[in-house]
Amino acid sequence: MLAVRGVISVATFPQAVLARPVINPAMSRRHLGELAREINADESCGEPMSAPGHSLDPSPLLGGFLVFLQSGVVVYSPTDITLAECPFALLRKLDEKLDWAPRFEPPANAMMERAARLGDAHEARVLNEYQAQFGSYTPGSPGGIAEIDTAGREDFHASLIPARDATFAAIADGADVVFQASFFDGRFYGRADFLLRTRNEDGEIEYAVVDTKLTNKVRSSALMQMAAYADQLLAAGIPVAPRVWVHHGNGVRTDHRLADLIEVYRAERRIVEALLDAHVANQAITDWETWRDPASTPAEFAHLPSAIAGLSRRACGRCDYCAQEVARTRDVQLVHGIRATQRTRLYGQGVRTIDDLARHYVPVPRMPAIIQNRLRRQAQMQVEQLNRISEAASQGLELDGGMRLINSETGERPSKATDSFKEPLEPIVRFEVVEPRVLRALPAPSPGDLYFDFEGDPMWTTSGAIEGGLEYLFGLIEEPMDPRGPEIYVTFWAHDRAEEKQALVDFLTYVRRRRAQYPDMHIYHYANYERVALERLASRHDIGFEEVLTLSREGVLVDLFPVVRNAVVISQPSYSIKKLEPLYMGDELRDSDGVTNGGDSVAEYAAAIAARAEGDHATFTRVMAELADYNRYDCVSTRRLVQWLRDIATLEAGTRSDDGAARSDDAAPRVRSSEPAQALLHEPAPTTHGAIDDFAPTAEQRLISSLLSAAGPAPRTADNDAVALLAAAVDYHRREDAPTWFAHFERLALPVDWWAETRDVLVVDDDPSGVEILQDWELGNRGSAARVLALRGTLGAGSTPEAGRDVFALYALRDAGALTAAPGAAYATTYAKVTDVTVSSDGTRATLVIRETATPEFAAAKATPLAVTPGGPIAARSLHEAIATVAEQAAGHSRSDLDRLAPGEDTPRAQVRLVDHPGLDVLRRRPPRLVRGELPVVRNGHYINAITEATAALNNSALAVQGPPGTGKTYVGARVITRLVKELGWKIGVVAQSHAVVEHLLDEIVEAGLPGAQVGKKPRIPVDPNYPELTPDVPIPSWTQLGYNGHAAFLREHSDPGEAQGCVIGGTAWDMTNRNRVREGELDLLVIDEAGQFSLANTLAVSTSARRLLLLGDPQQLPQVTQGSHDEPVDTSALSWIANGANTVPATHGYFIERTWRMHPELCDAVSHLSYDDRLHSQIAATTGRHLAGVKPGIHVRTVTHRGNSSASPEEAAEVVVLAQQLIGAPWQDGKGPERPLDPADILVVAAYNAHVTLVRAALDAAGLQRVRAGTVDKFQGQEAAVVLVSLAASSARDIPRGLGFLLNRNRLNVAISRGQWAAVLIHSPGLADTVPYDGAAMADLGAFLALGARSHEGPLVAR
Repeated sequence: MLAVRGVISVATFPQAVLARPVINPAMSRRHLGELAREINADESCGEPMSAPGHSLDPSPLLGGFLVFLQSGVVVYSPTDITLAECPFALLRKLDEKLDWAPRFEPPANAMMERAARLGDAHEARVLNEYQAQFGSYTPGSPGGIAEIDTAGREDFHASLIPARDATFAAIADGADVVFQASFFDGRFYGRADFLLRTRNEDGEIEYAVVDTKLTNKVRSSALMQMAAYADQLLAAGIPVAPRVWVHHGNGVRTDHRLADLIEVYRAERRIVEALLDAHVANQAITDWETWRDPASTPAEFAHLPSAIAGLSRRACGRCDYCAQEVARTRDVQLVHGIRATQRTRLYGQGVRTIDDLARHYVPVPRMPAIIQNRLRRQAQMQVEQLNRISEAASQGLELDGGMRLINSETGERPSKATDSFKEPLEPIVRFEVVEPRVLRALPAPSPGDLYFDFEGDPMWTTSGAIEGGLEYLFGLIEEPMDPRGPEIYVTFWAHDRAEEKQALVDFLTYVRRRRAQYPDMHIYHYANYERVALERLASRHDIGFEEVLTLSREGVLVDLFPVVRNAVVISQPSYSIKKLEPLYMGDELRDSDGVTNGGDSVAEYAAAIAARAEGDHATFTRVMAELADYNRYDCVSTRRLVQWLRDIATLEAGTRSDDGAARSDDAAPRVRSSEPAQALLHEPAPTTHGAIDDFAPTAEQRLISSLLSAAGPAPRTADNDAVALLAAAVDYHRREDAPTWFAHFERLALPVDWWAETRDVLVVDDDPSGVEILQDWELGNRGSAARVLALRGTLGAGSTPEAGRDVFALYALRDAGALTAAPGAAYATTYAKVTDVTVSSDGTRATLVIRETATPEFAAAKATPLAVTPGGPIAARSLHEAIATVAEQAAGHSRSDLDRLAPGEDTPRAQVRLVDHPGLDVLRRRPPRLVRGELPVVRNGHYINAITEATAALNNSALAVQGPPGTGKTYVGARVITRLVKELGWKIGVVAQSHAVVEHLLDEIVEAGLPGAQVGKKPRIPVDPNYPELTPDVPIPSWTQLGYNGHAAFLREHSDPGEAQGCVIGGTAWDMTNRNRVREGELDLLVIDEAGQFSLANTLAVSTSARRLLLLGDPQQLPQVTQGSHDEPVDTSALSWIANGANTVPATHGYFIERTWRMHPELCDAVSHLSYDDRLHSQIAATTGRHLAGVKPGIHVRTVTHRGNSSASPEEAAEVVVLAQQLIGAPWQDGKGPERPLDPADILVVAAYNAHVTLVRAALDAAGLQRVRAGTVDKFQGQEAAVVLVSLAASSARDIPRGLGFLLNRNRLNVAISRGQWAAVLIHSPGLADTVPYDGAAMADLGAFLALGARSHEGPLVAR
């Protein structure tokens, strides 16, 4: 029977409690999957379903798949909806339930089981917190916690409706919390973690859906389930809070907008329900052949409702269910390194299997030849291996753990003397050398060489939260003293944070001393985990960071994965080191009875730690020995791999192992313990190296550490958050630059086919037409040589080549000549600058003219590059120094003081003093501090008066102004600036992310009446007024052009009593932090234009030039571009930070300009709902005076079906032309003059990618529509047109080069749609909504996109 339990009631529930749950380990959660398992084991649940309409007792499936029939209707759970990304898996599971297919039992996953246990404990802590606050619930009385429990599980199905009714009864009674709230509507069954009673701003009661998640980020699957429960509440007429809440394991609570999530959930529920019903109606087992092919139509589609009949979702090819079929049918997905878009394109050419690919030599459209060739060669090797395995099986043989043949019955190795095969089957795993020069570039052997591998526990925790994991074992193999002697195994163990820090210090000490003994030594590892982990540890423990970076910079760390991937083709479907071992490990196989994979090692380690905590030291010791043996084998394997690679380096390209090439069959020598390492660790340091074991942090690292120590852990107060942000800002630019350099060095190591399709890469054609020498090498004044080349080739997806960019020219080692290459690298580089760009009409090919510089020694080699890749980041020294200076002042000690601390001396905790400073005010989210009064009120829409008065009254503080599209933000800002200069004589700076934005605002300032002599900037492109023909595309500016360092003189000039008082000086962040141009605090005001794109770190940096800040922009338009990983959200834009998660700036912090002069009310309403919480309104008098005959105002949608497109779609380009032709000539009243025919210039096309812009531009030009503008949102911000056509290009979410989160980013959609005055047309593939993104934020953007479609007009765009 059903039980509703309560607990003792106490005081009201404070917000702080929501963020800091306490521990109650006695509580446990009943997962839906566990419930399903219990029911599944109960024989009373009835027989399996066998036909639609068959009424019987339902029986849930394992793992939370809770499908059953009730009166012929399929019932499903939220878990089933989240699993529907792969419809093949969803329906195959239903086959099992219907007894149409045997049940598939996925292998046990110890990692997932442990994560579930940690999640249970976290939920228990949150429940305990609620219990302590709300107390007991008594049915019929308000308050308390109602726990919904199905006590009689043997009669689970009979309890579905009573449990639901008990949930709603508790809500009706006014329970503060409903735990394990139960829902059942005849089709849907689910249980919510928590429903929390809240009140909205009007005091009305609502229930918020609340969940607990161990991770610090929330996945879309969790948000989907929460939306499902909210939808059930809404269907029952229960008021629901507009945001769902998630308690994270780190104590932080986040909230998410329900309106976006529920759009995705409802769409997914419709799909799942329709698929399940269609499958039952189809009366046949799920067919892999039709579900795997994007061009096929599964039989279930005949039974789908018309609303989703065009579903393009197909089998994912990656899940456990698909993996079985991929292997069975030898699907092309088996090929190592293949990507989803490549598979789709191959399928489009009839290449469905690995065998098809192995013999396919016809060029595949939109696939670079270098990639197709590599995939074909890989497929050929894998096919041959599969054939060998099949032949062996026909002879009664199978494979052992080392991929060696054994007798299936006896388990013994076959005798070579009795082999009767037509050709040798062994070795099963084979290779082909493709780039021997990469092998020959490996460092020369050194007796000091090390072979390194980490073991870690990613879920290690002492608090129950995810704490970043623990690296518990640093394992190394030393070279033996005697070449034929035993290898020496070295270990550094750590079982808590303090030991981890000590292990890092010991490891670095050991390595440094070994380098002193063997200067030519290297540390070999396989894949980049070891390097990344070392950097993470050094950063975490604030010690040895420079030492770790030095190991990377000086090439001491050598990653063998790119060497293998570049130099050889292996017949295995994976290039993990375990898959390579049959090539070189001989008879020494991994212990199949011990730890054999990373997942097992994590689970075993956690179990051993638990055993030790309970006093079972014997188990702990045994498991540690097994883990050490597992780690030792990986280190030995790494050494053997290096030896094998050196062995085959003598082979020529094209040599295969079946040609008699090298292969090791020798067993591994014995391995000694780590005593020599301990001796080296503790012996005195060589005197020539001084304090060789000094791993003291740098002064800057100490500064960061002292601030973080003062800030304390999250959750924090607002001021402590600001201190943590200040600490993160000091390291901001290094972290922002790191991904660029990482990607660069990764490209230098990995083969071209690995990165050929990445953004902003040009792979040069491998034929004489690929390179044209426009100007040969010439020696320059500084001893370098330069030449000019025209390079033709294939562009990576989403590329945006532009003249003026710095790039690298890549050379293969065989052509590198005098260029220096890092150890393990396959390429070397020269520096170049792009001077001209020509892109093909389909956006896939380009010709780049580059000016290349190099040493005269390299120039003599006459080599030509094979690729052009992105250049390095711009140095940000002045910005960094400005931030560090503010941090020193706040911390109370300088870097020079910290630098004088003794090596072992602890860093003093910062005595934080946050002075009144405009940049710090932004970090602290302080409302503007005024010299008098409060923020002036906007009267009759006169924003200029209010903002001018407020800015003039700022007291070393900051003011935010948010101007949505068409509200006249630039107009307002220019007139505010003009008045402040004229009336107060202020010196005002204008800064933004780009020269173009700054120069546009300066033009507006002059237009507003400030003389051009008082407005100055160093122009992006200088124009000589006497020779304007030299720069025909650049108008002569209306303001004063400054020289290279003319800023200081210009400011002094307008400070002199005899000159016009006050001025405006424009520039970049580099100008505002360059003390030779603008002194610290010299400006009365700094205006940051487009502050919605200006990071907090850079805001803090430029704020040092002024006494006041005016943040002008819109955080809902183009977002802040960031690529680094930051511990604090210092990469967030200044306006987004002030908005604090809201879509609009709060009235306490500034002004929201709420009237747009651009968009018709219907279009404005869509944009306002999308991005501005319905606060943006249309200026009726201006916008309703416009009219386009035959076209309804607002949003229109045109879906265009296509496949395999990632960043350019010919089908959508053709649709753009058709729509433009329909629109042109329609009667248009623009509100300024008489009615006229709509002109091509009145149409604007916004494309998601530059490649698609090129394709659309070519299609428009071919149709005679040259005056229709086309570009990306980045180009058109600030522009407008009567109608905007927005084309998204990608065929499906899986085809998108930068992910669905980029393509459907709410900010980018906002900018695109809001260019329109009358209407906006969204042109896209229906496949974009066919996959729910993994990331929760991207899911919310998908929901907003679906909501736009729901607002669209039906029928033709133009009614004639």
